[in-house]
Amino acid sequence: MKKILMLGTSSGSVKMIEYAKSIGVYTVVTDYLEPEESNAKLIADESWMISTADIDKLEKKCVEEGITGVLSGVSDFNVTQAVKLSERLHTPFYCDSNVWAYSRNKAAFKEKCRKYGVPTAKQYFVSNVPTDEEIDNIDFPVVVKPIDASANRGFSYCYNKQQFLEGYEKAKEISISGNIVIEKLLKGKEYTAFYALADGEARLVNFWTMLSQSGMPENCYSVNMSVADALEQYNKDVDSKVKKLLKDLGYRDGIVWIEFMADEDNSLNALEIGHRLSGEMLWLPLSNVRGFNAMKWLVDYVVNGKNEVSKLPCNQTDNSIQCACSYILWTKQAGIVKSVKGFDDLLNIKGRNINVIAKIGKHIDIYRYGAIVTFYSDDIEQMIADIKYIDSKVQILDENGHDMLIHFDNFEKIKKIYNHTV
Repeated sequence: MKKILMLGTSSGSVKMIEYAKSIGVYTVVTDYLEPEESNAKLIADESWMISTADIDKLEKKCVEEGITGVLSGVSDFNVTQAVKLSERLHTPFYCDSNVWAYSRNKAAFKEKCRKYGVPTAKQYFVSNVPTDEEIDNIDFPVVVKPIDASANRGFSYCYNKQQFLEGYEKAKEISISGNIVIEKLLKGKEYTAFYALADGEARLVNFWTMLSQSGMPENCYSVNMSVADALEQYNKDVDSKVKKLLKDLGYRDGIVWIEFMADEDNSLNALEIGHRLSGEMLWLPLSNVRGFNAMKWLVDYVVNGKNEVSKLPCNQTDNSIQCACSYILWTKQAGIVKSVKGFDDLLNIKGRNINVIAKIGKHIDIYRYGAIVTFYSDDIEQMIADIKYIDSKVQILDENGHDMLIHFDNFEKIKKIYNHTV
């Protein structure tokens, strides 16, 4: 019997465990959390109280217990550990440490993009303690962020020298390596190119749009939807370059997503690459709209040691009338969570999946995921109606009874994008 170890409990972990069990795989989950704090441990066949950071202890335990494969969800740290552990155990994993390094090092990835003709934003370099001369050479505004962090941690928009110095120190505090990316602030919409890979071949599963709520930080993308007004441009100008880049860098299996942002000249500039399930979980409803299930693709690889090229989806060339949507309910303020309301009422939304991250009695920071609702709709009007319905039902309240969530209502922007594409 195949015996799979899941590292940690994060978005996607439960779905992976459920699917693995459904195909007859014995499942184990490990981290430092007690079972009652881990949804994945509660449904797995077995759980261990071994931290995913303790790679030596995990290796020994895996050998003793006959583990045949290692999985992880959306956590960059746990994917890093899964890569290391799989290499030690000589068990299947969809990437190796050399390829995975590009997901952890934004600067190295962008350097390769420039080599292969994939546009990127102008980048600036400064000393560990920036000099006045270096700062004077920066053309503001810029984005400052850690080279090796995700989920907007340590991320700042800087419009002047003082904001830059504050943002630089903030990014250094978050970065594991202490290395910081400084690049031109782009002005256009943001998109994600999502690929499936098998034996070195890549297919564009979906090119989607990311939208933030007016008046809120532009990097808090509330709505991720499976239609995009730049799909034709991406296929014409960028797709073939990205596929060559992936092949030559050694991306052979699994899934890949690359975030892009448009600039004033409408060029699509690569921001970063991910080689794991994405945190907004749009891959869930995309299985209904595009017919490709990324979660199953990754589990099948670890179980079988390969994915067949013949099972890759067709390259996306047109936008679908149907819409897959990930609605991220960000926090607009920090505080202690007093109550979580309304999520159980979302019964009539197609393909709904609800992941409430905020926990009652726990503190949550500002501009963090409070909850994610993914679903699919027959058309854009239904998608908008579904978002409005979610907003009318759900709340995450602080100790003073204030709703902590950002609710999206830029529906004219959604209609404009959709009408331009379908």
